[in-house]
Amino acid sequence: MLPVANVIFPAFFAPFVAQILVPVAGLMALATEVIFYRWWTGETRISRLLAMVLTANVVSSTVGMFIASQLPTGYAPAHSTSPHSSWRAAEWSDYAALAWVLAFVISVVVEWPILVVFSKLVVVRRSIIASFFANACSYVMLLVVLFLYAVSH
Repeated sequence: MLPVANVIFPAFFAPFVAQILVPVAGLMALATEVIFYRWWTGETRISRLLAMVLTANVVSSTVGMFIASQLPTGYAPAHSTSPHSSWRAAEWSDYAALAWVLAFVISVVVEWPILVVFSKLVVVRRSIIASFFANACSYVMLLVVLFLYAVSH
């Protein structure tokens, strides 16, 4: 796959942009959550699990992107005055790493009440614990796929 363009984005958007640039990683993470909830709940109707997982992830991603838009960008102030300077400030990488932790916490906290709302379709016992472990599994899958993609390209 050939790169289409260089992409510049605020550091706290790293978890969201990664899934756009490597869509298979996002799809694998979603599949991991569906499989986890299939195991956790015993629900056999995949359509209900898919609806729950997709709704939870769309809502948590939307909340996460809103929060990310309110945080520091990690851009170098000098870049706006000199086009030959780096656009990344020294702290950009630290912010991007912190963004993954923040995205995980937001996912767990935002997706938990969605599991409760979906309880008429899919009974998720101990929903806060389920949200934590489902997201832990999906983030591990996401990061593994992104790592494998990075080392193979």
